[in-house]
Parts: sequence; C-alpha cells; structure tokens
Amino acid sequence: MRFEILAEGGPSWITGVGSDLFSTARGETEALLPYAGLRVGVAWRFGPQREGILGLWLAFRDDLTTRTLHLTTTSCFLGCSTSDETWRVGGVSISTTRRLGFEL
Repeated sequence: MRFEILAEGGPSWITGVGSDLFSTARGETEALLPYAGLRVGVAWRFGPQREGILGLWLAFRDDLTTRTLHLTTTSCFLGCSTSDETWRVGGVSISTTRRLGFEL
C-alpha cells in the first residue's frame, strides 16, 4: 500500500451556464478561472508482477477567483419565457475518485 499527495493547479473552464434541456442562454455563458488544489490518495499494487494499481483519491479544489455572469435565458416548457439572470461562478469543491490502472 502507498499514500500519495498531489498538488495541482491551472485554468478551470466553466461553460454552458444557464442552459439545460429546456433553456437556452445568451450572453456571458462561460468563464475561465484559475484554481489550486490538493489530492490525497491511497493505492494498492496487485498482479503477478504488481502491474496493476487500485486506489482512491480525495480531492480538494478552490477556484482562486469568482466571476459574475450576466445572461438572458429563454425557457420553453409548457410555454416560453425570457428572463435576465445573474450567475456567480467559482468556489470550493470536494470530490472522490476511484482509480484503476495497468502498466503495459
């Protein structure tokens, strides 16, 4: 078994803000935000020559800035309506990831 710590950072591209199955958005619908994060993991090697890896990561990530997007949304479900909306994007996220890999 081994423990892993990984620092990561870079740009986070957020897209499709305000749009879904019944809505269409116009205006500022995307943002590019810098982020920094940390992954902590545990992994096990397996196989006859220990060529496989099985593990779990827990990730903490923070967008270093936030942005306010202004857009116009048209929603059509049992009739259509249009509204001006303000969305604030960016923030903290926590996630888990299962890991399975093989060396070739």
